[in-house]
This record gives sequence, C-alpha cells and structure tokens, in this order.
Amino acid sequence: YTKIGRMVSLQGYLTLTTIGTGSTSVITGIPFAANQPQPPSICVSKFTSLSQSVVDLAGVIPSSGGTQINLTGMTGATATNTEGIAVLTNSSTIFFSTTYMTTA
Repeated sequence: YTKIGRMVSLQGYLTLTTIGTGSTSVITGIPFAANQPQPPSICVSKFTSLSQSVVDLAGVIPSSGGTQINLTGMTGATATNTEGIAVLTNSSTIFFSTTYMTTA
C-alpha cells in the first residue's frame, strides 16, 4: 500500500493455501480504515479456484471504519451484486486494488 495524507492506494495478490476456519466472503487486515461517505469499491482484476462460478467479483470496504474487504459478486444471470458472496476456498487466488480516504 501507499498512503499520502489521507489517501490510501492498496494493491493485493492473495492466495489461500488452506482457509480453515477463516471467512469465505471477507478479507481482513487492510492497513487503514475507510473514512468517507460511501463505501470504497474494490476492483478485482483476476481470480482463480473460487468455490462457485461467478460472472463478476468485486468488493467494498465498510465506510463505518472497518479494516476489511467484503466481497461482492454475481453468479449466473442475476442482475444484482450480492455483498458477502461466499467464494473463497482452499487454493483461491485474487488480484485486487483500490484507492480510498482514511482519517489523518
């Protein structure tokens, strides 16, 4: 990540070896909580080995101060993104990026 003033740019490459008791829809541990009126969007540019077929995968950071990414996505021919889509499993890989505002 890079932080300049209140702006944070974050890029990640995540590969899960074994998910164990971890979440299948939330990535925790981003470096700074978001502090802006609307939840910042996460762009997912590539993904492999998910637990179900998806036609879209993205994410949001809660604007209420969380340090996590809630995955969103669509399966099949639905017309709405579902927040909290449970797709992470053993061997899942995702590439993601975002830029958002935080507190000082």
